[in-house]
Amino acid sequence: MMNQRPRGTLKLGVIMSAIAIVWLQILPWVAVQPAIAAHLQHLDEQGIDPSAMFYTDLDAMEPILRRLERH
Repeated sequence: MMNQRPRGTLKLGVIMSAIAIVWLQILPWVAVQPAIAAHLQHLDEQGIDPSAMFYTDLDAMEPILRRLERH
């Protein structure tokens, strides 16, 4: 049973490395691709934070929500 600890540690290290590669290399590369960069710029111009947890957290949604509540 003592043999399980190094194997689990190695597995955790591999998983964490994979997550780090995706987060630190692949996602930044995707963000600078022309189509994605244009979409992110459009969202920024509209005042939309794509990392917002809920769209109701966005300032740009206040007028939309007020208009929906009136109906």
